[in-house]
Amino acid sequence: MSKPIKKPYVVKGVNKVRAYEPILPLYNIPYLIYVGKTVSDAGDAAILELGPNVKPNISVNTAAKAIHIVHEEYGDAYIILLGIDSCSKLLITAAHEALHISWWIGDTIGLEYDAENHEAQTYIMQSIFGEAKAALEDYIKFYKLKTKL
Repeated sequence: MSKPIKKPYVVKGVNKVRAYEPILPLYNIPYLIYVGKTVSDAGDAAILELGPNVKPNISVNTAAKAIHIVHEEYGDAYIILLGIDSCSKLLITAAHEALHISWWIGDTIGLEYDAENHEAQTYIMQSIFGEAKAALEDYIKFYKLKTKL
């Protein structure tokens, strides 16, 4: 697991949202994971912390969301929003969002994927998914939920 920028923390001003700030090993790229009771709560936390240019476009059926923005102060920001109550298959959904982030990071750093060259992307996705899973587990433990992943 990668070393976080800072320990997970509760985002003040939003209902039961925790934020996680891992760094992608080897590439040294930070990204954010927000976990809340709902994806909307997680999105509200991202907007609160990063500003209105985070536009999650969350519909009623959204189980999770990956976002890539270019923040005026921080540069590229990669964000995963997860709602613990939003989906019965949250780990599969977290893997799906990790794939989105892996593509955006690959584009940003100039990786070119093809059938013979995709190990870098699988490494990136594996690392991001591992952090998303750890964030979900931490959230469940922190709030003493009976949720099973």
